[in-house]
Formats: sequence, C-alpha cells, structure tokens
Amino acid sequence: DFVYQKLAMFLTTYTRIWRAAKQAHIKIKNHVSRLRVVHEIVSVERSYTKSLSLVIDKFMTPLREKALLPEASIKTVFCNIPEIYKIHQTLLQTFEERLDAWSYQQSFADLFKPDLLLQMRDLYSKYINNYDSAMECIKTFKGQENLAKFIRGVEDYECNGTDLVSFLVMPVQRFPRYTLLIKELNKATDKSHPDKTNITNVLAQLERVTQFLNESRRKHSSQAKLEQMVDGTDGIQKYLSVDELMDGTKLEDRLGDFIMEGPLILLSSPLKGGSVSIYVFLFDGIIFFAKHIHNSTIQSIRGVLGLKKFKFSLLDAIDFRDIVYLTRLEETKFGITLKKDKVFKFETSSSSNREQWVRAIETSLGGFS
Repeated sequence: DFVYQKLAMFLTTYTRIWRAAKQAHIKIKNHVSRLRVVHEIVSVERSYTKSLSLVIDKFMTPLREKALLPEASIKTVFCNIPEIYKIHQTLLQTFEERLDAWSYQQSFADLFKPDLLLQMRDLYSKYINNYDSAMECIKTFKGQENLAKFIRGVEDYECNGTDLVSFLVMPVQRFPRYTLLIKELNKATDKSHPDKTNITNVLAQLERVTQFLNESRRKHSSQAKLEQMVDGTDGIQKYLSVDELMDGTKLEDRLGDFIMEGPLILLSSPLKGGSVSIYVFLFDGIIFFAKHIHNSTIQSIRGVLGLKKFKFSLLDAIDFRDIVYLTRLEETKFGITLKKDKVFKFETSSSSNREQWVRAIETSLGGFS
C-alpha cells in the first residue's frame, strides 16, 4: 500500500507539472505569435508611411515647384495624401512606442481608437471617391513629354521602378489590409488575453468603415456617371427635371447605383418598328437608351451658337418598376416586357455579352421584387 500511495503521489505531481509546463508552452507560443504579428503590423505601417512620404517629396512637391502640372491637376492626382500622411505619421509613432514597451499582457488593438477610425474614414472616403478622376488625369500625362519624362525618371531612380499609379492605389487598399492584419492578431491571441475584446471591437469597426467606404464610392461613381451622362446626352436633363413621379418619389432617387453601359441594337420597341443602334446606360432602377449624334454639321452649328455639343441623344428610358418580364431570346438577344404588354427587344454583340446584360438587369430587378 505504501508503494502504491507513493506512486499515486508521484503521478499526481507529474501530471500537475506536465499541465503547468504545457500551459506555459502555450503561453510562450501565443506570446511569440502575437509579437510576430505586431512586428508585421508595425513594419507594414512603416513601409506605407514611407511610401506616402515618397509620393509627397518626390512627385507632388517637385511637380508643383517645377510647374510641370497645373495646380488643379495636382489636386486631382494627389488629392488629400498630405493629410493622410500626417495621420499615419502619428499612428506609426504610437505603434512603435507600444512595441518598445511590449510584454505578454500588453494590448495593441486598443490603439485603433473609434475617433481615430472615424477621422481616417472621412479622409479615405475623400481619397477613394477621387481615385478614378486621378487615374483619368494620369492618362493625359503620356502626351506631355516633359511631364512624362520627369515621372519616369522619379519612378526609375527614386522608386526602384515602382510607378506612380502603384503608389496611388495604396490608400485604396489600406482598410482591407488592416482587416487582414487584425484578423491575424486575433488568431494569435488567447481568449483570456486582455486584448481579445479590443480586437473583436476593432474588427467590427473596420468592417463598418469598409462598408461605408464601399457605399460612398458606389454613390460617388453613380453620381459622376449621371453627371457625365447629363453633360453628354441631349434630352436627358429634361427627363431628369421631372420633380415627382406619379407615386410621389423623385426620379433621381429611382436611379440607384450605376451598373454598366455599352452599345446594343434595339430590334423593336413600342415607338420604333425597325432596328436601330443605341447606347445604353444601366442604373439600378432605370435603363436609358440613347443614340450617337454623328451629324458634324449640327455639332458645328451648335458650336458657333455657343451651345453645348452632345455626344448622344436620348431615345427612351425604362423604369424598373414597370418591368414585368425579362426574357432570353435567341443566342444574342433578349427582351423586356413592360406593363400594358409593351415590349423592347435587344441584340448584343455575343452570347456572353447578352448574359452580362441580362444578369446585371436580373440582379437590379431583385431590388424591386
């Protein structure tokens, strides 16, 4: 019995020591994993902040000082990068200070404070909404020899071959990158760690900010497309100037997001019997049909009279609320049936192009079911 008692005591002690050692191993492993992820977050932030600084010091400031680009174009291309850089300078400093004082119980996610994320959201919303305009402006650089030569020189000798566009897209990708990094930190953090609640809260905040930025960009793109369409299409302004529809809703509220545009052939409609080549603007609520204005004489006369030169002339429009059926017809064709049996038939350039149009319209129609 004495031997058995000693053996039992030994096994109990051994089990207790083994469990403690295992827990200590897990704790050390988690500590190393968290520290590795935090180092990565700080390293990525340092690299990003350096890239923003390079854009300002090597591109934006010299372009302004050398007068190679008008001030309006500089603001279009670089937007509010200086303000974004300033906030990330401060954020990087807080990251590095926290890393210097690191310990196992140290938190990190709490540095993404709600008021900071709100400030960043507003800055990034402005930048992202301007991004497409910046890219359009950059396309014009190729025709300006001195400007193009300067930019190529900076890209080759100051940026190790990284082009300006690659730098300008970085802020667009910033919040998705933060989300991925904080998710990695979450995986490396034990449930009992003080930072776990912070991480959960920050991930939720990042998701809300990302949704806001995406929605803001969609609305901005749709508004920009609407303005472009109004500016280039004769008759569209009159159509949109209707204050209220029969049900009291405003027409512009019906447009929704811009989806796609492109050429189609209108085979038949309630107003036209023969086929006609058209250009279609598809919004998430209304489809606009227009035709190209090819008469150069008319355009010249409008120019002489000081009138706006239009690229398109509005033919018709379909409100999604009036659509009864959307039908796939022969290989490259589809039809839209409205109330009172009004039918529009279209032909596309290919079967894949037909599917693109039909699926886009089907998706949009889902919001009216």
